Amino acid sequence: FLMRGDTCSALSYLNAMGEALKSEVPIVDTGNPSVDAVVTEKLTIAKKLGVSVTHTVGLQPNLQIDAMDLTIAAGSCLDNAVEACSGVIAVGRPAFIELKFVEQRGALVFHLRNSSLPQTASDDALPETTKTDRENHGFGLRNVQKIVRKYGGKMSLSGGQSEFTTS
Repeated sequence: FLMRGDTCSALSYLNAMGEALKSEVPIVDTGNPSVDAVVTEKLTIAKKLGVSVTHTVGLQPNLQIDAMDLTIAAGSCLDNAVEACSGVIAVGRPAFIELKFVEQRGALVFHLRNSSLPQTASDDALPETTKTDRENHGFGLRNVQKIVRKYGGKMSLSGGQSEFTTS
């Protein structure tokens, strides 16, 4: 970041890394600093809320996907997972996030499973935002869907009584 003169991103990255060092969540090392910062930050927030977090992350440095696209997609999905877990904790239930973010046989695999309150979802219909300010919310999964399509991928969603899966 600093070599490009991007001091704002450098500070964000350092802040996220500093917070991660204070937590029990290991620093995520995908090989991409901006993706690392976002994923580490989101998992750190979840852990601080009392969410059980497990993750497997491993990306090749020469991945042919724009770092900004990866950051937006991972950040949006993890924001949703943290928010869902927060709702679960609010009703007195334990919450979890399981993340698999790896490259397998030349393909990017992003699989996120998390606790949630009952919610329906399908590959055909994105879930509606639960926020009252619908004009300024509800864009995350639509953006993820656009990014996935941009690279010829497939996005799958499934919801149930106690968990939600995005892959």
